[in-house]
Amino acid sequence: PSAVQAQLPPSPPAAHAPTLEAVGEDSIRVTWAVPRGVAKPQAHAEISLRVEGSSRWLRVDAVSGKLDEPDALPLPLETTCCVVKSIDPQVTYVARVRLGNQSGWGPDSPSSKGLQLAALTPIAPAAPILEAV
Repeated sequence: PSAVQAQLPPSPPAAHAPTLEAVGEDSIRVTWAVPRGVAKPQAHAEISLRVEGSSRWLRVDAVSGKLDEPDALPLPLETTCCVVKSIDPQVTYVARVRLGNQSGWGPDSPSSKGLQLAALTPIAPAAPILEAV
């Protein structure tokens, strides 16, 4: 009698390069797309940011949104965005995403384009409209 072995799916492929957008004075939203064929219920995403020009990647904790957490938790792959909080607005950051499942972690995605919060021009408020006096 032979033992029946469960076939594990292969490690996920690299995600596409993520995009960054400002969501506050010290917060950035990282958004990514999941490649076709990745089983979302069993997969996770690990998000990392680094200062542009640096080689040191800092992992983002999925629960707290804080950067450089040594025990950073990955995100379940039903989610395809993460808000990173309490970052330095004077620094330009780039992000990457790595997908994983029960077979292991796939390769890192290409890096995003850089984003520096302080470089963004605030939107001027529109002139008020008086409707009644």
